[in-house]
Amino acid sequence: MWKSRPPAPRWGNLDWPPLILTNIFLHYVFVAFVFHPASLLCNPIDPIILVDKTLVNSLQNMIEEEAEHIDLSSPTGGQGAVQGMKFLIIRFSSIGDIVLTTPVVRCLKKQVPNATIHYLVKPQFKTVIETNPYIDKFHVLQQDWDQMIEELKAEDFDYVIDLHHNLRTLRVKKALKLTSFSFNKLNIEKLIFVKLKWNVMPKVHIIDRYLETV
Repeated sequence: MWKSRPPAPRWGNLDWPPLILTNIFLHYVFVAFVFHPASLLCNPIDPIILVDKTLVNSLQNMIEEEAEHIDLSSPTGGQGAVQGMKFLIIRFSSIGDIVLTTPVVRCLKKQVPNATIHYLVKPQFKTVIETNPYIDKFHVLQQDWDQMIEELKAEDFDYVIDLHHNLRTLRVKKALKLTSFSFNKLNIEKLIFVKLKWNVMPKVHIIDRYLETV
């Protein structure tokens, strides 16, 4: 004879399905509490962008603290370091990549005496770093390209640090005609990894690669 199916496992006086549903509900409540609308940054220019400001600031501070030990001054311990330099850092997008460039900003500001840091970014991503105390001025990518270039030329920068390195940043650097340092995006290595699944990427964190640019 067939034996009847054993009863479903129980926890105390509750069956498992209600416990699972309760657990899912509590997780939903927790996420809704952490990411409630009052703590969100919603830029009207790009409604797709939705990011918790506290989370971004915490991540930015953690990254900067890890990179603080890196010395960008001269090998002589600061003697002979370039003073009063004016830098333009370019990173148009996106949220995570912009946050990961903040160690470069902080190291330049703290280790190059009297350095002035300007940052060129897309307008919809400006809110991600507009509270960064190490950035002296922001510039946004404009529809009127000629006007933007004229505004950048008027700033009389000493160096351009291109941490995006695409065709538009190439146009900016060509128009400004200044000494520039460009981030190596390793496009060929990434293509091999994506298409052939061969991991030929260097075992170096993206933050260290950004810092190597300067």
